[in-house]
Amino acid sequence: MKPQRIGLILYLVGVAVMIGDVVYGRQIQDQVTMLGIAGIQARDGDAGGLKLLAFAFLFPFGVAASLLGAALFAGTARTPIGRLGGLALFVVLVPILAPGVFGTAHSPDYFGYGGLLILALVAASVWHWGRYRMRLNDAKREAADWQGLGYLAFALAAWNLCGFGGMPSFAVYPQKMIELNAIPFAVGQLKAVMALFILGWVFTVLGLRRAAQATP
Repeated sequence: MKPQRIGLILYLVGVAVMIGDVVYGRQIQDQVTMLGIAGIQARDGDAGGLKLLAFAFLFPFGVAASLLGAALFAGTARTPIGRLGGLALFVVLVPILAPGVFGTAHSPDYFGYGGLLILALVAASVWHWGRYRMRLNDAKREAADWQGLGYLAFALAAWNLCGFGGMPSFAVYPQKMIELNAIPFAVGQLKAVMALFILGWVFTVLGLRRAAQATP
């Protein structure tokens, strides 16, 4: 079977898995809301744990599968695909690896240094984006502009998530959030994060679509 056909099948399977996981999440939403994670595990034992684990990781695995499928559309060589697959698997497993390595207790240092690292990476991304943009023709520069707006939206989403978890929404300090009546602000901030993520992906799609059109 040709790599292009394999890629198309893998892409469609990944999309189907993502959609299925969203539907599955809506089916278990009421149970999780009533019992919580610990309650479901106490009631259902290992089956409950597998149920939650499936919900947590089917969507990321679907995204990774669709990414690898799209990478095969052009018949990419095996070695880069293997490298991409390994990195994709690492990213998918981050929700397990990060708590396992850094623990589940609240850690101001983890979030503080992580925020500084994000700041440095945002600054580096903008710098290299500007240098990259200078070397493009007009058609490809338009694609880079859309992608740059996507980067901006993702950076602002990260900034607002920081404020949602810590000051001023205090989502990781529920007692303080209630004491300061910060719940309405926290909900509004989380809605802003959702809007920024949507805009970020819209701009990213527009940029990639324009880049694909501009590439001979």
